[in-house]
Amino acid sequence: MRTILRRNLQDVPEVQWANDELNELLNVGYSMVQKEIRKWVPNAHQYWDYINTVAGTNWYPLPNTFGIRRVNLKNATTNTYDKLTLKDYDDIKDQTGLDYYYAKEGQWIGIFPAPLTMTNGIELVHVPIMAMATDDEVPRIKTPLHPGIVWWAKLIAKGETAEQDGSEQARLRELISDIPTWYDVTTDVPEVIGIKGI
Repeated sequence: MRTILRRNLQDVPEVQWANDELNELLNVGYSMVQKEIRKWVPNAHQYWDYINTVAGTNWYPLPNTFGIRRVNLKNATTNTYDKLTLKDYDDIKDQTGLDYYYAKEGQWIGIFPAPLTMTNGIELVHVPIMAMATDDEVPRIKTPLHPGIVWWAKLIAKGETAEQDGSEQARLRELISDIPTWYDVTTDVPEVIGIKGI
């Protein structure tokens, strides 16, 4: 993808853009395509993450995510996960007993009362903001949508140099409108999606 992006930017001799700069642009493009997919299929990239809990600790940092779908807490007795109910922090901050709830504040989730120390104590079902950390990683979106990552990265790069000609916007609009072709889309999702600013 980086090679294709560099060719698209006519920077084959690697004069203007360093590899790490192009990697960053590609990851931004990746997140933008994910965002458009999520408009059609909110759970298309649903993922399970696990967080270790520490006795007496209520607050745990969230991974990069588009949104939390469910928070489960490991039951120390059965070793299974119990679904927690979302509550307002002010309503549960003094919670005691055996009924657990969670609150979301900024980039943190709070479990009240504080859980016990458990490996993988919190099961977090969410829609992560995916990124490619190494050159051998492949985007976890449908393959026909991969060019959109490059096109979006090119748009951002050209925006920095004020050289946009409109062809990338047109290709992206077409690609985004084709998302229902590649993902199962239910009828209760809006039929028209546009890209703001393009």
